[in-house]
Amino acid sequence: MTYTVMGLDEKTGKIGHAVTTGSFSAGAFLPAFSKSGALAISQAFAYPELGFQAADLIDQGVSFDQLTEKLEASDRFYSWRQLAILTGEGETFVHTGEDASDWKGHVAGKDCIAVGNALAGAHVVEAMAESFESNHGAELTERLLMALEAGRDAGGQASDEDPSLRYPELSAQIWVCKAGSLPDINLRVDFDIDALSKLRRLYEVYKTLGYKLRAENPPRYIEEYASDYIAPEWHWYKSQI
Repeated sequence: MTYTVMGLDEKTGKIGHAVTTGSFSAGAFLPAFSKSGALAISQAFAYPELGFQAADLIDQGVSFDQLTEKLEASDRFYSWRQLAILTGEGETFVHTGEDASDWKGHVAGKDCIAVGNALAGAHVVEAMAESFESNHGAELTERLLMALEAGRDAGGQASDEDPSLRYPELSAQIWVCKAGSLPDINLRVDFDIDALSKLRRLYEVYKTLGYKLRAENPPRYIEEYASDYIAPEWHWYKSQI
């Protein structure tokens, strides 16, 4: 019971994903990021090694046409998994195994993939892809988070037998990077009864703290964010008590 959106920003070259699930620590082993800039995500009876194997094979020059055969040979439960890959050129590869929990499936859109299992229906991944594509003017992190929220609002995780029975989102992550660099953002909620809402709150607070500027230009960071050398986190904390 997981749903994920992966997306690429053609203008900046950044790539990323947002994921939420009914299990603990969705982001603990995500994502696999190849040296060539391809993003790989494994979910549905998740086997994180699968994503890393796929990333390594891509770096070795293995084509998407050859990928399925090699991964099936290395994972005897490949039919239980979902695997999604998005390259820095916008190419997509998605596998949804027949034994993954229903409803399961995916949509590959313009520079994006929406994929999930144990969902309320196909409309969940369709809403995610539509949200990502329609918000092309927004910053990549925001587009990914809005797309994940669109999936939740469309029904999110639910029982196959009774779609009105919703499963809670217990963990969530958002991750954005550019090939050859450290992640721009990697925020996680490892366990909460409303993890996606908590991830949104975490991101909104994160945006006010100037972490990227702190690394790129410490003097300007001090001037703009840390008056009297008091860290902005402390100012935020004081505003909450």
